[in-house]
Amino acid sequence: MKRSSVIPYEGEEPYIFISYCHKDRKFVYPIIERLAAAGYRIWYDGGIIPASLWVEVIADNLSRASVCIAFISENAGASHNCKREINYAVLKKKPLLPVFLEETKLSVGVEMQLSDYQWVRAHAFADVEKCLQAIMSAKDLTPCQGEPNPTIEVRSPEYYGDSEAKAENSEEPKGPGNDWFNSDNAVKERTRLEEEERKKREEETKEYVLVRKQTRELIPISGELYVGRDWKTEKEKYKTPDNNKEVGREHFYITSENGTYYITDNNSKNGTLLNGAKLIPYAKTTLNIGDEIRVSNESFTFEIKPTGGDRLV
Repeated sequence: MKRSSVIPYEGEEPYIFISYCHKDRKFVYPIIERLAAAGYRIWYDGGIIPASLWVEVIADNLSRASVCIAFISENAGASHNCKREINYAVLKKKPLLPVFLEETKLSVGVEMQLSDYQWVRAHAFADVEKCLQAIMSAKDLTPCQGEPNPTIEVRSPEYYGDSEAKAENSEEPKGPGNDWFNSDNAVKERTRLEEEERKKREEETKEYVLVRKQTRELIPISGELYVGRDWKTEKEKYKTPDNNKEVGREHFYITSENGTYYITDNNSKNGTLLNGAKLIPYAKTTLNIGDEIRVSNESFTFEIKPTGGDRLV
């Protein structure tokens, strides 16, 4: 069986423990080699001495590792040893980076264990280099990086091809195909991630305003806005014009959480109406684009700011 060109790390400095299924080595070894060439100290079971007690060696190296990268696939999901390594990493409170080689149906137990961790979906990247960038961006890996090692031979998945796996296992191994980084699933996943990123950027550029109906004035809301005659706060506030006594000194306020805006009546004397319904004092109510807010003879709508100017035409 062909072995990776990386010699497993032995020393006292921080290093990465690699958990993987041997049937996936044609995909895992090239990533290990790229990480090692970039200077990361790595231990994987290519370093086990044949006479060693396998469980003891695995447990010893995992317990001393600074972080564990677990390569997840259908093969790994079916492997009792891979599950035990993940269990042990969680038990020892090791930082864990799950790297999915393919869409994988996890057992409920493994899914629960991985739910608290950030995942890297390797199969969603157009090429291995972008996948490597995503893996190396994990902050937990930083202490494990030393000087780059250009002597590491970086091989392709084809080098660790299926022929020897067939000889070893007498069957075609499961897992990603040779077109791992360019499969239809990868394209779909990239499209989905790109769309999420586009929507996120679009949301970040939006500016929300209250439109005062009487004058068409645009009142900016930068995360929060306090409306009344005389709010005793240094936060962003809007003082209603003409000292309108129908409006409370501290009448209502708008806040945002995770991109959602809320309006709260501050127990005002004359109340606050949202789309004609009176708000319950101190109760946060979701605001939607186009909602009308009425305070006595003052009326506002919640809108996305149009381009140009500080008033609506």
